[in-house]
Amino acid sequence: FDFPFVHGKALRVNGFSFVSASSAAVMDSIVDPLHYGMVDLILGEQKLTPRQKHIADSLHGRQYAAFPSALQKALSAYCAGHGRLFVSGSYVASDLALSTPADSAGMKFASHVLHYAWDTDHAAVTGAVASADSTFLRTGKFYYNSDLSERQYAVQAPDAIQPSEGSTTLLRYAENSFPAATGYRGESSVVVFGFPFETILGEEMRGQVMTAVVKYLTGKQLVSQ
Repeated sequence: FDFPFVHGKALRVNGFSFVSASSAAVMDSIVDPLHYGMVDLILGEQKLTPRQKHIADSLHGRQYAAFPSALQKALSAYCAGHGRLFVSGSYVASDLALSTPADSAGMKFASHVLHYAWDTDHAAVTGAVASADSTFLRTGKFYYNSDLSERQYAVQAPDAIQPSEGSTTLLRYAENSFPAATGYRGESSVVVFGFPFETILGEEMRGQVMTAVVKYLTGKQLVSQ
């Protein structure tokens, strides 16, 4: 669980210092995203799951949703304030699509605020990702970890996400060309990966990919790719 450090090292390559906070701190208004020039939301393999059956908890019910309503509210306010948001995780779209109605507030949040729509889950198996936009990333192909390892968890069910409400496709899964990442620039700037950033293989490659994300969100080329 050193994911903030892994992301932070890639941000440091781009000249950024960083602080980390839990999503609960954001939802409880202890941390205000509007105080920061960029937000990197690490979702990993977080998704809505039922609590263990032997635990009686009628108050909290199911937990670990990728985007609880309070987090949706906080991120919506951040993006409305010209925020720069990077989101990555395996279930960024399927968690909402498979647990809420198509016309729900959660799906509207994904489309109108984060600017993507769910395509499919279990989108790829090889871990190979290719650039779909050379102005975003010139590197032809890179890999995220898809195998069991002592050093890094395996991504087994990444999401394919389609552009929505003015966004574009930035990355594709190399084996089938399903869209792997979207980007939007307008009132806010948003980049969403359908796989976890921290599972990208190689520190140097993570730095290059983060450089592309930072450039896209801020409009500044801070480090040569």
